[in-house]
Amino acid sequence: MLKKLVIAVTPLRDRIRLNKLIAFEKRNGIDISTPIYQDQLEPSSQRSHPYEISPCDRRFVGLLKCLPITKHDGVLDYGCGKGGPLIEFSKFPFGKVGGLDLSPKLCAIATANMNKMGIPAQIICKDAAEFTDLDDFNYFYFFNPFPAVVMDQVVENILESANRTKRQVVLIYFTPRQTEAAKKHLHLVMSMMSGRTGHNIYEVYSSNPKISLNKDLYLSLLEKLRLISMNMGGNYDK
Repeated sequence: MLKKLVIAVTPLRDRIRLNKLIAFEKRNGIDISTPIYQDQLEPSSQRSHPYEISPCDRRFVGLLKCLPITKHDGVLDYGCGKGGPLIEFSKFPFGKVGGLDLSPKLCAIATANMNKMGIPAQIICKDAAEFTDLDDFNYFYFFNPFPAVVMDQVVENILESANRTKRQVVLIYFTPRQTEAAKKHLHLVMSMMSGRTGHNIYEVYSSNPKISLNKDLYLSLLEKLRLISMNMGGNYDK
C-alpha cells in the first residue's frame, strides 16, 4: 500500500523509474525502494540526512561511462543506504566497491541486498567523519548524505589519504549541495545542469585537473538527455 501511495504522488517519469526498480527488486528478492524515515533509524542523528533512493538512471550510468574507471580503482558510496548505487558500480571494472552508512538498519539491508545479488561489496557502518581507512578507494559518491559539518571532515579525510598515498581522487556529487570543501581543494572537471530547472544535477571534482574523460560520450549524453554542461575541464579523449 505504501509503495502505491509513493507512486501516486510522483511525476510520470519518476513513476516509470520507480516501477522498473520495483520489478527489479521482485526479480532479485531485494529491497531498495521501501521508504524508511529518519525517526525509524537508529541512531536518528543530526549528522545524516533521511534515506532517499539514489536514481541510478541514464544520467548516472552515462556519467560513469565518461570516467576512466579501471580494475585498479575503488569506489566508496558515502551514505549508501540500502546499496542501490553499489549494484550499478559493480557493473563497472572497479576493483573494489564499498558503501558506508551511519544506520545499522540500513547497513543490514544493504548487506542482505549485496549477498542476494552476489556482489562482494564492503558495507561499513560508521560515522562518515570518523572513517579514515580510505586508501583502497579513489572514487567517492555522494547523494547529499549529511550536513556540511560532516562533509568538510570527510573531504579532509579523503585528501589526507590521497596526499599520503599520492593517488588521484574523484568525487561525484548528485544534487550537489555541501560542495564548499571540494571547490576549495579540488578541480571541477565535469557537471550536468538541468535545462528545465537551471540547477546542477551532477558535479564531478578531481585532484587532477587533467583527468582523462570521454568527451564525445559526454557531449552525446548531454544532447540525448537535454542537459547543459557548465564545465568542460579535464583532458578529454575520444
